[in-house]
Amino acid sequence: SSGGTVSSGGVLKTANHNYGASPIATTSGATVTAIDTTNAILAGVVAPASGNVLLRAYIVTGVAAAGGNFGFVLHGNTTYVGLVNATYPNANTSVVVTYETVVTGLTPGNSYQFDLAYSSGFSAASQLALINLSAMAA
Repeated sequence: SSGGTVSSGGVLKTANHNYGASPIATTSGATVTAIDTTNAILAGVVAPASGNVLLRAYIVTGVAAAGGNFGFVLHGNTTYVGLVNATYPNANTSVVVTYETVVTGLTPGNSYQFDLAYSSGFSAASQLALINLSAMAA
């Protein structure tokens, strides 16, 4: 982390990416893994004076089997700072996942990178078609 301007509110960072005809595949298995450390990230999020950041994700995804978890990790870590369970009712189904969590205890003025991550207790891989991520002062 490095120092930066402390924001007093509002949107801190956004990221949008459309994978189009080449959706990106996540890994299968229970290990929490960052999905795409180039596009599915919120980099340079400067913690506000409160030390609290609201993270939001809107994900269009599909999977060939049931179940998977999406959430955010601090860059380089494998522990979720929040977790959502995206359940797919049928094989080969597309679904929209919306998710938000408040991360607390950040050092005001420090810069953080949050990576969108995935894990599956069902050994099921997922494919992302579209992501919209945002970080807001909380």
